[in-house]
Amino acid sequence: MTIGQSGVGTQLTDGFVTIAYAMLVAIGVVYLLMVILFGSVLVPVVILCGLPLILPSSAPSSPWP
Repeated sequence: MTIGQSGVGTQLTDGFVTIAYAMLVAIGVVYLLMVILFGSVLVPVVILCGLPLILPSSAPSSPWP
């Protein structure tokens, strides 16, 4: 006897895996575009690593509730 997910649980897991894969592909494409535009490999890394630190501080100042 084995216990596993079925039905909605499997669909949710598959959906989250697909979203994570799409997010990684999107970040990779943005990184490659930034490398081409900036002509450097390090500058896009610094910019992309700094973005998550900016988001919490910008949320309270947004005009939307």
